[in-house]
Amino acid sequence: MKRILRLGLSAVLVAVFAAAASCSKDGTEKKETPPPSSTDSDLNEWMFGYMKTHYLWNSAVKQVEPDYSLGYEEFLAKVLNDVAAQNDINHDDGHWEGGRRQYFYSRIGRYKTTASTASETRGTRETEEGTGIQYMGVFRIETGKEACMFELLAVSPGSPADAEGLKRGTIVTRVNGTVITDSNYEGLVKLLTPAESGETVRLTTASFNDEKVLVETPEEITVVSAPFDDNPVWMTKILTAGNGTDKIGYLCYNAFNSYYDEQLMEAFREFKSQGVKDLILDLRYNVGGHGISSLLMGTMIVGKAKQGQVFLKSSVNAERTVKGESDGLYKIGDKNVPEGTYTPIADGIGDLYALGLERVYVLSTNNTASASEVLINGLRGLDLEVRLIGLTTNGKNVGMESVTKDKDGYTYEFSPITLYAENGKGFKDYSEGFAPDVVIDESEYYVREWGSEEDPLLGTALKWIDTGSKPSVKELRAVRSAAAGQREVLKVVGRTGGLEGMILLRGLDK
Repeated sequence: MKRILRLGLSAVLVAVFAAAASCSKDGTEKKETPPPSSTDSDLNEWMFGYMKTHYLWNSAVKQVEPDYSLGYEEFLAKVLNDVAAQNDINHDDGHWEGGRRQYFYSRIGRYKTTASTASETRGTRETEEGTGIQYMGVFRIETGKEACMFELLAVSPGSPADAEGLKRGTIVTRVNGTVITDSNYEGLVKLLTPAESGETVRLTTASFNDEKVLVETPEEITVVSAPFDDNPVWMTKILTAGNGTDKIGYLCYNAFNSYYDEQLMEAFREFKSQGVKDLILDLRYNVGGHGISSLLMGTMIVGKAKQGQVFLKSSVNAERTVKGESDGLYKIGDKNVPEGTYTPIADGIGDLYALGLERVYVLSTNNTASASEVLINGLRGLDLEVRLIGLTTNGKNVGMESVTKDKDGYTYEFSPITLYAENGKGFKDYSEGFAPDVVIDESEYYVREWGSEEDPLLGTALKWIDTGSKPSVKELRAVRSAAAGQREVLKVVGRTGGLEGMILLRGLDK
């Protein structure tokens, strides 16, 4: 059994699952008979035993009467709901909207065990598996009509979808020949975002002609799900400020993945060599990653002036604290982290990488979560000004210490909430998310590619930098009237799985 500490975004539904579901080729739901629940009893006992000692609200777990005969997903959902029934004691385990919990953060997932992954959890793998389509907006093409469309919002570079020419802003009108509607889009999303290799999906794309009419492309695009390198450094760009002299660094960063910290450091090396005065971090769809990568980025942003100051502190339940488990402290520029030694942290504070900034601009949505929020909170705890543009972040101020169990050719990764994350000033009360300084909902616009100065969020950050003043509501309305489309916004949806967490790696020696 391997343990990994993570602060991440994941989803266990609030409702208790009655049966497993999958999608037919037209995207409609079909029910499958779950395996006999008795086969999951050992998984259930394993999960419940771990929750009794490590769940952040473990005292409430001990008041629950477990039903080991349930399927493992149903079992976990029932335990979490039974704990929530105790005066909502585990309120911070989950994302809330409109006074309702949308999902729990605590989760269990499984993936096929291979020789290369037997000793790793999914959250620490160097590769991703799927089509590479991460998030998409669902829109009704014309009010009163049934037909809808997907607008792709995030496609991983180097993925199967990217290789087929799909990118941010691509419009999809049919999946496997089926017209997208508000009654079938949830099933079709699952076809676009499969978790395992070999699955094939056919997409019909469309674009607007000169008369602003949406016209479908005659030939379908076929995408085959497969493993791909999951480099989260999606784009770096050097922009020039309005004065024609000062340099602005732009980084689109999709996950805090330590496998690619070398690429992250190279991005900051470029910023440093170009004399960047301001930094724009595009974290719109960054749901988490390795804690040491968050600390590394924080170190390179603030530099030597903050060396040795606390960036992150993790705290566990009272029972573990009484037993002597100390808080985990992560300090700027300090390679000695609770898990061991990580040399890049010390290198990052050096003259090649450290920018020594006093402010940073963050582009956000409600998918900006976990390690992204820890970066925001950690920098603010160091008195660095973080200016947010976009939507309120997810609000995940808690984290997980994942454990794994191999069974019948699968690795089960169990990630219950086990800790709070706070900054150097002791602040951790951001379960409602961090509110933006400038509110912009990108789903109200036809999106631009990453790094485009016509993108409303990036354009607003550049205007703020150039003028020194936060853009006014009147200015933002002018941008919206120029970029918004005639369509009805239904929802922004995305895949589940992948690198979801701020993972504090065990046994480091690097």
